[in-house]
Amino acid sequence: MFPGLSTRLDRDLRALYTEQKYKSAKQTDKTGLLIHDPPRRKHNVFIGGSFLANRIDASQWITK
Repeated sequence: MFPGLSTRLDRDLRALYTEQKYKSAKQTDKTGLLIHDPPRRKHNVFIGGSFLANRIDASQWITK
């Protein structure tokens, strides 16, 4: 939703992780972090709601 968010998040998390684990910011390639940035992420709430609605019996209700 925000341009460049995944890149900034990846950079900042790698820096924090290496600072705490290795006490140095030079080993950023060994963190094992992976930030997913799906192309249709703005529709994820609707997709999750449709899966949930598919599984609900007629006797159950979802309210706000």
